[in-house]
Order: sequence, then C-alpha cells, then structure tokens
Amino acid sequence: MVPFYDWCDSADMPLGNHHVRVMTGRPGDIATGIQMTARAIPAHYTTEERIAAALAKLGKTAAAQMLNDLLPQTAHIRSGD
Repeated sequence: MVPFYDWCDSADMPLGNHHVRVMTGRPGDIATGIQMTARAIPAHYTTEERIAAALAKLGKTAAAQMLNDLLPQTAHIRSGD
C-alpha cells in the first residue's frame, strides 16, 4: 500500500449519505510520491498470461486454459490509437 499521508494532504467532503476523500500531493513531496507509487504498482498488477501460468503450475489447467482462451491472440487497435 502506498503511504499517501507521507506526501499528500486529505480533505473529506460530504456527498449525500457518504463522503469523498480528496487527496492532494504536497508540492515539496511530489518526487517522493512518484517513487513510492512506482514501487507499489508492480506488486498490485500482473498480466493475464502470468496468472494463467500460475494456475497451470498449481494444477488448475482447466482454469488456465479458460483464461488463455479469453485472451486476444493478436493486437487490436483501440479507439484513440
């Protein structure tokens, strides 16, 4: 987890029966925030291929095959490319 409070200020604002927390990076701490976030991102995301490989290693071959079957086999152009 990125320790946002080390480099951000927060303010809670009411929104109906809920609240919204707005996090704002402190100008003097932005470089720290970038470094902390960049270190955390790889631990939170992985590719579908790696998940399928892990499933196969764990003996979940049907689940791995299902995931592989859902993955695109060729690159597709997306809107805005």
